[in-house]
Amino acid sequence: MSKWEWKKLKDICEKGSSNIKQSDLKDLTGDYPIFGASGYIQNVDFYQRNRDYIGIIKDGSGVGRTMLLPAFSSVIGTLQYILPKEGNDIKFINYALQNIDFSKSIQGAAIPHIYFKDYGETEILVPPLSEQKSIVKFLDEEFSKIETLKTNAETNLKNAKELFESTLEKELNPGKNGTLPSGWEWKTLRELCILRPSKNEALSHLKGTDEVSFLPMEDLNIRERNTIPHKSRALSEVHGSYTFFAEGDVLLAKVTPCFENGKMGIASNLLNGVGFGSSEYIVFRTTKSMINSYLFYVLMSSRFISGGKKQMLGACGLKRLSKEYVESFQIPLPPLSVQKEIVARLDKLSENVKRLEVNYKQIIANCDELKKSILKKTFEGES
Repeated sequence: MSKWEWKKLKDICEKGSSNIKQSDLKDLTGDYPIFGASGYIQNVDFYQRNRDYIGIIKDGSGVGRTMLLPAFSSVIGTLQYILPKEGNDIKFINYALQNIDFSKSIQGAAIPHIYFKDYGETEILVPPLSEQKSIVKFLDEEFSKIETLKTNAETNLKNAKELFESTLEKELNPGKNGTLPSGWEWKTLRELCILRPSKNEALSHLKGTDEVSFLPMEDLNIRERNTIPHKSRALSEVHGSYTFFAEGDVLLAKVTPCFENGKMGIASNLLNGVGFGSSEYIVFRTTKSMINSYLFYVLMSSRFISGGKKQMLGACGLKRLSKEYVESFQIPLPPLSVQKEIVARLDKLSENVKRLEVNYKQIIANCDELKKSILKKTFEGES
C-alpha cells in the first residue's frame, strides 16, 4: 500500500461530451458503431473517439453505469466519454468507477443527472500502472468466475423452461398424423366452456353492499395458475362496467400485449365466490367434460398463443383477440382421468421451473453483492 496514493478522479482521467441525439441517427449507415445507455444502437458514417474509452451514463435511471467501448465509435448525448490520462489503465479506472457511490452526485428529481465536475472530485486510491494492471488481471479473473456462476444458473433455467414447453405441447397434442389416442376426441372451446358467464349470477344472491373480489389487469399474473385477488369492492361499484367471474373460472387477457405475455389464471379464494375485473378479460367456465386446470394449460400452449397472435383485431396500437378464434379453437380432449394425470405432470414441471427461477434470482443478487464486496476490498487496498 505504500505506493498507493489518494487522487481525485479528475486527476487520472478526463471527460468528453457528446451532443448526438438518437433521433438524428434514423437514416444513417456506415462502419462505425454508436452506443446508448442500453448498449449498441447502430452503425453510422462517423466516429468521435479514435481510441478505447469508458462510456458513462449521465442522464436517466442508469446514471453512473459504465461500459468499456472500442476505438472508432461514439456515444449519444445521454452518456459521457471518460478518457484515462497517461500512466493510468483504462480497465482499472472502469473498475474504480464501478465502486463509486454516484448517488451523492445526482441532481434532478424527474430525470436524474450526474456531472463530471461533481463526481470528478471523488478520491480513490491509485497504485502505479504496473500494479493497476495486476489488479485488473485479478478482478477480470474473479468477475469471470462470477459470470460463469450466473451463466450456469441461466442455462439451467433456460433448459427447464424449454423442457416444460416441449412437454406441454406433447402432453396436449399426443396424436400422430391426425390420429388421436383411444378415448380422445377433437372439441372446440365453444363446446367445452361457457364464455363470459352472466353477472346476473352475482346479482341474484348478493346485495349491492356486499364485498366482492376485484382484479384489475395489473394484478393478473403471467402464467400463474391460482389467481387470488387482493382487492375488493362493493358489488354496486363494479357490476356495471367490469367483467364478472366466479370461483374456479379461468381468466385470459385478450388485449395486446397482455395476451402475448401470457396474463392468465384460475380465479381462486374470491370473496363471496364472486369477482369482477378488467373488461379486457375473457372468462371461461369449463363444463363437466374438462377440468379448469387442463384448460389453463391449453391456453398457455404455444399453439393457442401463436395462433391467437395472428387473429388479433383492431388498431395497430391496441389489438384484441378474435372472439371467433377463441370459440372455434380445437383441442384434442382426453378423458377426465387422463386430464388429471397430465395436469399433475405439468404441475410438477412447472414447480421445478419456479424453483429454478427463484434460485436464479438469488444467484444474480448474490453475484452482484459479491462483485460489490470484491471492488470495495480492492479499492480499500485489502485485496
